[in-house]
Amino acid sequence: MATQPNRAPLVLWTLILVAAVANLNLSVANVALPSIGEAFDSSQTALEATQAGYEVGTRTQVEVLSARRALVQAQTNYANSRFDYINSIVKLRLAAGTLDRQTLAEVNGWLSDSEPAAPQPLASGASPRSDLLSVNRP
Repeated sequence: MATQPNRAPLVLWTLILVAAVANLNLSVANVALPSIGEAFDSSQTALEATQAGYEVGTRTQVEVLSARRALVQAQTNYANSRFDYINSIVKLRLAAGTLDRQTLAEVNGWLSDSEPAAPQPLASGASPRSDLLSVNRP
């Protein structure tokens, strides 16, 4: 009868790799979220200014639609970055073995709010720069 190879080292290296990737993604999201949030704010302001210009006759409908498209793209980018941030927290907790029901309930609350609430530091450790998600954005 052939012996089964010991898979423990492979599982351990897989967990280490998952944790390292999640940590890297979390760091990237920490850096990217503020600038993406500012781009959203800027797109919102640009749309409002373009609409005001259209109402007084200095802007065209095409310019308004272009500004609206830029705003939707900024909203999409913000939502994707926010998802990546939250997903990285969950993956990092899972790889570390600290993912519990309380954490999942808290993350679920972040995802189900119509106005995104700021993710607060999780009970068993501080999540980096969770205050970045507190801005009222879609």
